[in-house]
Amino acid sequence: LPFDFSLDFDSWQRPADLFFEIDHGWGNQLQSLRYQYLPSTQLFGSATLYRSTYSARESSRIRPSEGTLLTSDYRIGLDEYGAKLGVEAFPRAGVSVRTGVHLAARRFRSRLDGGLEQPTREAKQTSERVEQTAFESVAYTQVELEGHRWRAGGGARVSTSSQGAYVFVDPNVTLAYHVTDRLTLRAGAGRSAQYLHRLRDRFSVLYDLLSSRWIPADADVKPARARTAALGLEWRPQPGIRFDVEGYGRLTRHVLVPFDPEQTKDGLDGPGISAAALLGQYADADGRALGFEATAELIRGRWTAWAFYSGVLSERFSQERGDAEYQLAVQSIPHQIRTVVNRRMGRIDLGLSAEVRSGVPFAEPTGRFSVTDPVTGDPQYFLLRPSAPNARLPVYARLNATATWRFRLVDAAWQLRVDVYNVLNTRNTPDRTYQPTGTGVSISERNGLPILPLFELEVTL
Repeated sequence: LPFDFSLDFDSWQRPADLFFEIDHGWGNQLQSLRYQYLPSTQLFGSATLYRSTYSARESSRIRPSEGTLLTSDYRIGLDEYGAKLGVEAFPRAGVSVRTGVHLAARRFRSRLDGGLEQPTREAKQTSERVEQTAFESVAYTQVELEGHRWRAGGGARVSTSSQGAYVFVDPNVTLAYHVTDRLTLRAGAGRSAQYLHRLRDRFSVLYDLLSSRWIPADADVKPARARTAALGLEWRPQPGIRFDVEGYGRLTRHVLVPFDPEQTKDGLDGPGISAAALLGQYADADGRALGFEATAELIRGRWTAWAFYSGVLSERFSQERGDAEYQLAVQSIPHQIRTVVNRRMGRIDLGLSAEVRSGVPFAEPTGRFSVTDPVTGDPQYFLLRPSAPNARLPVYARLNATATWRFRLVDAAWQLRVDVYNVLNTRNTPDRTYQPTGTGVSISERNGLPILPLFELEVTL
């Protein structure tokens, strides 16, 4: 996508003085070969070989002013090769046993080429290549028992990682009891391990969209660990009506959080794209969360309605970051409501969906101070920012509409879909920035997307 923002339309045949060109792309490919075998009605086995590759690129060429040219080409990739072997047995009625193994080899690739040309400074060039490999193996066994009004399950998952020689045994247990034919109580608890961390580089100016990277656990980067327990119930008072509620608690360890959530982009090279440079922006942390979720579903003839509520309190604590106590997590959304209503009328479907949630937490400056330059005597102004979120952005609300028309034409099935994003044109506030000035603080808010229609045409031959 090239664009000339010099607005010099009289000389469009010559190269523009001010322009930007971007070329972004991403995609995934998956190939798999599976063999299934059923030797008897009580035994089922399967074996799978697979290869999955993800790649993304972000290339740009920007001339923001005459004489200044910024070019960059950033690419990331994740290749995974794996094998799965599973067996499921039914030794007798009400008893099932699942066991298996999963082996995976992963390769992480990153590349950055960039340059900055300025009329009064020496041109800067950067070229970096990063490649990491990791191997993970998993063995699991799960047993499920089912009686007249109850169902119970339990098992364990043993996982290992070649990087750091980690070995974890994670048990789990589940229980469901049918109080009546319409009311079911559920409970569950378990532990888990995650050997991949996904981090965002908020420092480099050469790329922005593809700034998330996967970092495998190794001797220095510990796998994330979690313990979770949940209680819930499901009630179906009559056909077509369902209510589902659940409460849960979670404790996590070795979650990576930013040292400075307000760290901004600065400079051409930044800290680089190596894993060590990226990890230097993050600290090891523990987390805890309490949550409640409720779902209501109604199906009546041509009408379908669905509503969901989520409430959560999520906190983080990092000794590396110098936290004195648990602090509010930046992803914590205490209240969120989503609803969907759909009506089918022959070949036409009409739908409305809405979302309302609490504003995202952020760190609001608590003070402003100045430092006088000893050479020039000019004052420089700075803001005092807290290390944890102390405020929230405004409440987020959005209404969407959709219409689908299905018909047949020239021996083909056609489907025309129109989605209208943000029907009421509510410009939400996804971000707010503060800049110190000589007389105070300048506050800027970034507005979300306006009303946006989307069209989709599908033809099935």
